[in-house]
Amino acid sequence: MVKSPVLLLTTFIFAVTACDERSSPSAPDIRFSAIAIENTGVTAAMDVAALAFTYQLSLTLHETAGVRATISQVTVTLTDVSGGTTTNRLSSLQAFGTTQMPANGTLVSSGVAVTGQLPTAKEITVQVAFVDEHGKSDSAQMSTAVKAEFTGDWVGSSTITQPPGDWSLIRISLIQRDDVLTGELVTRDGRGFPLSGCVTCEGAPWVSVGGLPGGSGGCRIGLFFQQFEFRSGQMLRMSSRLGGRCPGTAIGTADLQRST
Repeated sequence: MVKSPVLLLTTFIFAVTACDERSSPSAPDIRFSAIAIENTGVTAAMDVAALAFTYQLSLTLHETAGVRATISQVTVTLTDVSGGTTTNRLSSLQAFGTTQMPANGTLVSSGVAVTGQLPTAKEITVQVAFVDEHGKSDSAQMSTAVKAEFTGDWVGSSTITQPPGDWSLIRISLIQRDDVLTGELVTRDGRGFPLSGCVTCEGAPWVSVGGLPGGSGGCRIGLFFQQFEFRSGQMLRMSSRLGGRCPGTAIGTADLQRST
């Protein structure tokens, strides 16, 4: 029996194709490192000597591609309402205590900070530059708002013992119009005191407490706000010290949380 030349040709082509498929190496599957930045909060604390605020960021880095990387630099930039910027460049050791990002790992910040003025600060941007194990350079970036907004109701505990009254819990209602602050403070036992001040008074936000007993007259007693906490771009907590120009007439601190 004579075999068909068409059948022979088909068989030959199939054999060659099968041989090529067995001998051709598959292309390597190369993945590159990917890092995401999670911001869990920003704390602004006054540096009295510098008359400025230090903004400390709580950050967590997540490697999501399963490829280890080396963090090369962390850049923190604060932008104010006029568009001006203040930049702080940090090494990975300063910012995270290590240079290595494990595959699928996390790093928690230990020193990511920048200095600025609370009344004019608007936004903070963080950029993390890294090189993965394949030598590819890349960066991750996040931004968060840090604009100080005082208008609203604030409530919290306090250690204030002077002036007289039950100051263990205080409620403060504030209205902010540009730099001016006005409002009312109510103690746990229902005593009400008018508030007036400004965001830039005394080098930091300050409100004078009016309507105090006669023994406190002329001392300009007030709340001096020195620390603030931002989450998801909103100012949610602030800590204050009750101070006065007459020793012994104003003693204590208050930690307040936004209620509205």
